[in-house]
Amino acid sequence: HWNPRCQPPWGADETDHLRAKVENAYAYNTSPPGNLTPAYHTARTSKLFQAVRADIPEGDETRVAGFRIADRDALDHVRPPDWLIFDFIPDESYVMLFGAYSTFKTFLALDVALTLACEYETTTTLWTVSEGAQGPVLFMAGEGRSSIAKRVMAWEQQHNNGEKVSDFVLVDPVPLINITEEYLAALVDDLLRRHPEGYRLAVLDTLGRSMAGENENEQKGASQFTLLVQRLKAELGGSVLVLHHSGHAESDRARGSSVFGADPDTLVRIDREGKSHVVKLSMTKQKDAPEWPKPKYAGVREVALAGDGGNTLVVTKAKAVDLPKVENVTSVDLVL
Repeated sequence: HWNPRCQPPWGADETDHLRAKVENAYAYNTSPPGNLTPAYHTARTSKLFQAVRADIPEGDETRVAGFRIADRDALDHVRPPDWLIFDFIPDESYVMLFGAYSTFKTFLALDVALTLACEYETTTTLWTVSEGAQGPVLFMAGEGRSSIAKRVMAWEQQHNNGEKVSDFVLVDPVPLINITEEYLAALVDDLLRRHPEGYRLAVLDTLGRSMAGENENEQKGASQFTLLVQRLKAELGGSVLVLHHSGHAESDRARGSSVFGADPDTLVRIDREGKSHVVKLSMTKQKDAPEWPKPKYAGVREVALAGDGGNTLVVTKAKAVDLPKVENVTSVDLVL
Protein backbone atom coordinates (compact mmCIF):
# COMPACT_ATOMS: atom_id res chain seq x y z
CA HIS A 1 0.00 0.00 0.00
CA TRP A 2 2.69 2.49 1.02
CA ASN A 3 5.81 1.67 -0.95
CA PRO A 4 4.46 2.35 -4.48
CA ARG A 5 3.57 5.88 -3.34
CA CYS A 6 7.20 6.65 -2.41
CA GLN A 7 9.31 8.62 -4.86
CA PRO A 8 11.37 6.62 -5.56
CA PRO A 9 9.99 3.37 -4.07
CA TRP A 10 12.19 1.28 -1.77
CA GLY A 11 14.07 -1.43 -3.66
CA ALA A 12 14.20 -5.10 -2.79
CA ASP A 13 17.82 -4.69 -1.69
CA GLU A 14 16.84 -2.00 0.86
CA THR A 15 14.55 -4.06 3.06
CA ASP A 16 16.96 -4.00 6.03
CA HIS A 17 17.13 -0.20 5.87
CA LEU A 18 13.34 0.07 5.63
CA ARG A 19 12.88 -2.35 8.54
CA ALA A 20 15.30 -0.32 10.68
CA LYS A 21 13.45 2.91 9.87
CA VAL A 22 10.07 1.41 10.80
CA GLU A 23 11.42 -0.13 14.02
CA ASN A 24 13.04 3.16 15.06
CA ALA A 25 9.87 5.10 14.28
CA TYR A 26 7.79 2.69 16.34
CA ALA A 27 10.20 2.60 19.28
CA TYR A 28 11.03 6.29 19.53
CA ASN A 29 8.09 8.22 18.08
CA THR A 30 7.02 11.33 19.97
CA SER A 31 3.74 11.99 18.16
CA PRO A 32 0.76 9.92 17.00
CA PRO A 33 1.46 7.48 14.14
CA GLY A 34 0.62 8.96 10.75
CA ASN A 35 0.37 12.53 12.01
CA LEU A 36 2.30 13.93 9.02
CA THR A 37 0.00 12.36 6.42
CA PRO A 38 -3.09 13.95 4.85
CA ALA A 39 -5.09 10.93 5.95
CA TYR A 40 -4.42 11.72 9.60
CA HIS A 41 -5.75 15.23 9.33
CA THR A 42 -8.96 14.08 7.66
CA ALA A 43 -9.61 11.39 10.22
CA ARG A 44 -12.29 12.16 12.84
CA THR A 45 -10.69 10.14 15.60
CA SER A 46 -7.18 9.08 16.55
CA LYS A 47 -8.54 5.62 17.35
CA LEU A 48 -8.11 4.82 13.68
CA PHE A 49 -4.35 4.83 14.33
CA GLN A 50 -4.13 2.94 17.61
CA ALA A 51 -2.28 -0.36 17.54
CA VAL A 52 -3.93 -3.67 18.43
CA ARG A 53 -1.89 -5.40 21.13
CA ALA A 54 -1.62 -9.01 22.18
CA ASP A 55 -1.37 -10.08 25.83
CA ILE A 56 2.10 -9.27 27.24
CA PRO A 57 3.68 -12.13 29.25
CA GLU A 58 4.96 -11.21 32.70
CA GLY A 59 8.68 -10.58 32.79
CA ASP A 60 8.80 -8.95 29.35
CA GLU A 61 9.72 -5.36 28.54
CA THR A 62 7.71 -3.51 25.90
CA ARG A 63 8.27 -0.27 24.00
CA VAL A 64 5.30 1.96 23.30
CA ALA A 65 5.51 5.39 21.64
CA GLY A 66 9.00 6.07 22.93
CA PHE A 67 8.39 4.65 26.41
CA ARG A 68 9.89 1.47 27.86
CA ILE A 69 7.54 -0.43 30.16
CA ALA A 70 8.83 -3.19 32.45
CA ASP A 71 7.02 -5.12 35.16
CA ARG A 72 8.82 -6.21 38.34
CA ASP A 73 10.05 -9.49 36.83
CA ALA A 74 11.47 -7.66 33.82
CA LEU A 75 13.48 -5.39 36.15
CA ASP A 76 15.58 -8.41 37.12
CA HIS A 77 16.87 -8.49 33.54
CA VAL A 78 17.81 -4.82 33.20
CA ARG A 79 21.46 -4.83 32.18
CA PRO A 80 24.20 -2.40 33.13
CA PRO A 81 25.10 0.04 30.35
CA ASP A 82 26.89 -1.20 27.25
CA TRP A 83 30.00 0.86 26.51
CA LEU A 84 31.23 2.33 23.26
CA ILE A 85 34.29 3.81 24.96
CA PHE A 86 34.86 1.95 28.21
CA ASP A 87 34.01 3.99 31.35
CA PHE A 88 33.39 7.08 29.21
CA ILE A 89 30.66 6.81 26.54
CA PRO A 90 27.74 4.43 27.12
CA ASP A 91 25.87 3.16 24.08
CA GLU A 92 22.78 5.17 23.07
CA SER A 93 23.69 8.01 25.42
CA TYR A 94 23.99 11.81 25.44
CA VAL A 95 27.52 12.89 26.43
CA MET A 96 28.81 16.44 26.83
CA LEU A 97 32.45 17.54 26.77
CA PHE A 98 32.78 21.15 27.95
CA GLY A 99 35.54 23.62 28.70
CA ALA A 100 36.87 27.10 28.05
CA TYR A 101 38.14 28.29 24.67
CA SER A 102 41.41 26.74 23.45
CA THR A 103 41.20 23.61 25.59
CA PHE A 104 41.44 21.32 22.53
CA LYS A 105 37.84 20.08 22.68
CA THR A 106 37.67 19.43 18.93
CA PHE A 107 41.00 17.57 18.88
CA LEU A 108 39.86 15.33 21.72
CA ALA A 109 36.46 14.68 20.14
CA LEU A 110 38.14 13.78 16.84
CA ASP A 111 40.41 11.37 18.68
CA VAL A 112 37.39 9.70 20.29
CA ALA A 113 35.49 9.50 17.00
CA LEU A 114 38.38 8.22 14.89
CA THR A 115 39.40 5.66 17.51
CA LEU A 116 35.83 4.34 17.46
CA ALA A 117 35.66 4.33 13.64
CA CYS A 118 39.10 2.78 13.12
CA GLU A 119 38.89 -0.76 11.78
CA TYR A 120 41.86 -1.91 13.83
CA GLU A 121 42.37 -1.53 17.56
CA THR A 122 44.89 1.18 18.35
CA THR A 123 46.90 1.30 21.57
CA THR A 124 48.24 4.79 20.92
CA THR A 125 45.22 6.72 22.20
CA LEU A 126 43.68 7.09 25.63
CA TRP A 127 40.39 5.40 24.85
CA THR A 128 39.46 1.73 25.16
CA VAL A 129 36.86 0.69 22.58
CA SER A 130 34.55 -2.04 23.83
CA GLU A 131 34.43 -5.30 21.92
CA GLY A 132 32.08 -5.03 18.96
CA ALA A 133 31.55 -1.28 19.45
CA GLN A 134 33.62 -0.07 16.51
CA GLY A 135 31.66 1.27 13.56
CA PRO A 136 30.70 4.35 11.55
CA VAL A 137 30.94 7.76 13.23
CA LEU A 138 29.59 11.14 12.25
CA PHE A 139 31.29 14.48 12.95
CA MET A 140 29.03 17.53 12.64
CA ALA A 141 31.17 20.66 12.52
CA GLY A 142 29.93 24.22 12.86
CA GLU A 143 33.07 25.64 11.26
CA GLY A 144 36.60 24.80 10.12
CA ARG A 145 35.81 22.24 7.42
CA SER A 146 39.28 22.36 5.85
CA SER A 147 41.05 22.25 9.21
CA ILE A 148 38.98 19.20 10.24
CA ALA A 149 40.16 17.42 7.08
CA LYS A 150 43.81 18.15 7.95
CA ARG A 151 43.34 16.96 11.52
CA VAL A 152 41.77 13.70 10.35
CA MET A 153 44.69 13.09 7.98
CA ALA A 154 47.16 13.81 10.77
CA TRP A 155 45.38 11.33 13.06
CA GLU A 156 45.45 8.66 10.35
CA GLN A 157 49.12 9.30 9.79
CA GLN A 158 49.90 9.09 13.49
CA HIS A 159 47.57 6.27 14.58
CA ASN A 160 46.52 4.29 11.49
CA ASN A 161 49.73 3.96 9.45
CA GLY A 162 48.47 6.59 7.06
CA GLU A 163 45.46 4.48 6.04
CA LYS A 164 42.09 6.19 5.65
CA VAL A 165 39.43 5.63 8.31
CA SER A 166 36.61 4.83 5.89
CA ASP A 167 33.83 4.83 8.49
CA PHE A 168 34.29 8.54 9.31
CA VAL A 169 31.72 10.99 7.87
CA LEU A 170 31.94 14.79 8.14
CA VAL A 171 28.83 17.01 8.02
CA ASP A 172 28.81 20.79 8.02
CA PRO A 173 27.25 22.92 9.26
CA VAL A 174 25.68 21.52 12.43
CA PRO A 175 21.90 20.97 12.40
CA LEU A 176 20.01 23.77 14.13
CA ILE A 177 17.49 23.32 16.92
CA ASN A 178 14.78 24.79 14.68
CA ILE A 179 15.57 22.54 11.72
CA THR A 180 12.44 21.58 9.80
CA GLU A 181 11.19 18.01 9.59
CA GLU A 182 11.84 18.09 5.84
CA TYR A 183 15.49 19.10 6.18
CA LEU A 184 16.21 16.72 9.04
CA ALA A 185 14.61 13.83 7.18
CA ALA A 186 16.67 14.61 4.07
CA LEU A 187 19.88 14.72 6.14
CA VAL A 188 19.13 11.46 7.93
CA ASP A 189 18.16 9.70 4.71
CA ASP A 190 21.46 10.61 3.04
CA LEU A 191 23.49 9.62 6.10
CA LEU A 192 21.75 6.24 6.31
CA ARG A 193 22.21 5.73 2.60
CA ARG A 194 25.95 5.87 3.26
CA HIS A 195 25.76 3.61 6.33
CA PRO A 196 22.38 1.82 6.42
CA GLU A 197 23.23 0.15 9.74
CA GLY A 198 23.44 3.56 11.44
CA TYR A 199 26.22 5.29 13.34
CA ARG A 200 27.91 4.34 16.59
CA LEU A 201 28.58 7.97 17.50
CA ALA A 202 27.59 11.44 16.27
CA VAL A 203 29.73 14.38 17.43
CA LEU A 204 28.12 17.83 17.45
CA ASP A 205 30.65 20.69 17.46
CA THR A 206 29.42 22.95 19.03
CA LEU A 207 26.20 23.35 21.03
CA GLY A 208 26.39 27.12 20.58
CA ARG A 209 26.43 26.80 16.78
CA SER A 210 23.37 24.57 16.90
CA MET A 211 21.34 27.03 18.99
CA ALA A 212 20.71 29.25 15.95
CA GLY A 213 20.92 32.48 17.95
CA GLU A 214 18.56 31.34 20.71
CA ASN A 215 19.37 32.41 24.26
CA GLU A 216 21.39 29.61 25.90
CA ASN A 217 20.21 30.74 29.33
CA GLU A 218 16.55 30.07 28.63
CA GLN A 219 15.10 26.65 29.39
CA LYS A 220 12.97 26.57 26.24
CA GLY A 221 15.92 26.74 23.83
CA ALA A 222 17.99 24.37 25.95
CA SER A 223 15.17 21.81 25.98
CA GLN A 224 14.85 22.15 22.20
CA PHE A 225 18.52 21.24 21.92
CA THR A 226 17.97 18.14 24.06
CA LEU A 227 15.12 17.18 21.74
CA LEU A 228 17.45 17.52 18.74
CA VAL A 229 19.99 15.23 20.45
CA GLN A 230 17.25 12.68 21.14
CA ARG A 231 16.15 12.80 17.51
CA LEU A 232 19.71 12.20 16.29
CA LYS A 233 20.08 9.27 18.70
CA ALA A 234 16.81 7.73 17.57
CA GLU A 235 17.33 8.27 13.85
CA LEU A 236 21.02 7.31 13.67
CA GLY A 237 20.96 4.61 16.34
CA GLY A 238 23.98 5.44 18.51
CA SER A 239 25.31 7.98 21.02
CA VAL A 240 25.74 11.74 20.65
CA LEU A 241 28.82 13.60 21.92
CA VAL A 242 28.24 17.35 22.25
CA LEU A 243 31.01 19.95 22.59
CA HIS A 244 30.18 23.05 24.62
CA HIS A 245 31.86 25.92 26.42
CA SER A 246 32.05 26.40 30.17
CA GLY A 247 30.40 29.34 31.91
CA HIS A 248 32.15 32.70 31.89
CA ALA A 249 31.98 33.13 35.67
CA GLU A 250 31.60 29.45 36.56
CA SER A 251 34.21 27.39 34.74
CA ASP A 252 33.16 24.21 36.56
CA ARG A 253 29.81 24.01 34.73
CA ALA A 254 28.48 24.14 31.19
CA ARG A 255 27.54 27.60 29.95
CA GLY A 256 23.88 28.56 29.88
CA SER A 257 20.72 26.94 31.24
CA SER A 258 20.91 24.31 33.97
CA VAL A 259 19.24 21.99 31.42
CA PHE A 260 22.64 21.57 29.76
CA GLY A 261 23.97 20.02 32.95
CA ALA A 262 20.86 18.06 33.87
CA ASP A 263 19.97 16.33 30.58
CA PRO A 264 23.25 14.64 29.48
CA ASP A 265 23.99 11.14 30.74
CA THR A 266 27.71 11.97 30.99
CA LEU A 267 29.56 15.24 31.64
CA VAL A 268 33.32 15.72 31.29
CA ARG A 269 35.06 19.05 31.95
CA ILE A 270 38.35 20.06 30.27
CA ASP A 271 40.78 22.40 32.05
CA ARG A 272 44.00 23.90 30.70
CA GLU A 273 46.40 26.18 32.55
CA GLY A 274 47.80 28.96 30.39
CA LYS A 275 49.58 27.62 27.31
CA SER A 276 50.22 24.21 28.81
CA HIS A 277 50.40 21.27 26.43
CA VAL A 278 48.52 19.12 28.93
CA VAL A 279 44.79 19.33 29.67
CA LYS A 280 42.91 17.77 32.55
CA LEU A 281 39.69 15.79 31.98
CA SER A 282 37.37 15.54 34.99
CA MET A 283 34.15 13.51 34.90
CA THR A 284 31.47 15.40 36.82
CA LYS A 285 28.54 13.10 35.94
CA GLN A 286 28.06 9.50 34.83
CA LYS A 287 24.40 8.62 35.14
CA ASP A 288 24.46 4.80 35.18
CA ALA A 289 28.03 3.97 36.22
CA PRO A 290 30.77 5.22 38.56
CA GLU A 291 32.49 8.48 37.67
CA TRP A 292 36.24 8.52 37.10
CA PRO A 293 37.92 8.30 40.53
CA LYS A 294 40.58 10.79 39.39
CA PRO A 295 41.13 13.07 36.40
CA LYS A 296 42.67 11.91 33.15
CA TYR A 297 45.32 14.00 31.43
CA ALA A 298 45.44 14.60 27.69
CA GLY A 299 47.26 16.67 25.14
CA VAL A 300 48.44 16.94 21.53
CA ARG A 301 51.66 17.15 19.60
CA GLU A 302 52.43 18.80 16.31
CA VAL A 303 52.55 16.54 13.27
CA ALA A 304 53.88 17.37 9.81
CA LEU A 305 51.48 16.07 7.19
CA ALA A 306 52.88 13.96 4.38
CA GLY A 307 53.11 15.43 0.90
CA ASP A 308 53.89 18.96 2.04
CA GLY A 309 50.43 19.32 3.56
CA GLY A 310 51.61 21.58 6.37
CA ASN A 311 51.46 21.02 10.11
CA THR A 312 48.61 20.40 12.53
CA LEU A 313 48.06 18.95 16.00
CA VAL A 314 46.96 15.47 16.94
CA VAL A 315 46.14 13.82 20.27
CA THR A 316 48.60 11.09 21.18
CA LYS A 317 50.22 9.41 24.13
CA ALA A 318 53.58 10.75 25.19
CA LYS A 319 56.66 9.32 26.78
CA ALA A 320 57.31 10.31 30.35
CA VAL A 321 60.28 12.46 29.32
CA ASP A 322 57.98 14.51 27.08
CA LEU A 323 55.59 15.42 29.86
CA PRO A 324 55.71 18.78 31.58
CA LYS A 325 55.79 18.73 35.34
CA VAL A 326 52.23 18.63 36.64
CA GLU A 327 51.70 18.86 40.39
CA ASN A 328 50.37 15.71 42.07
CA VAL A 329 50.33 13.75 38.81
CA THR A 330 52.19 10.44 38.63
CA SER A 331 51.09 9.34 35.16
CA VAL A 332 49.69 11.06 32.10
CA ASP A 333 47.58 9.23 29.57
CA LEU A 334 47.63 11.72 26.71
CA VAL A 335 49.76 14.67 25.83
CA LEU A 336 49.73 17.47 23.26
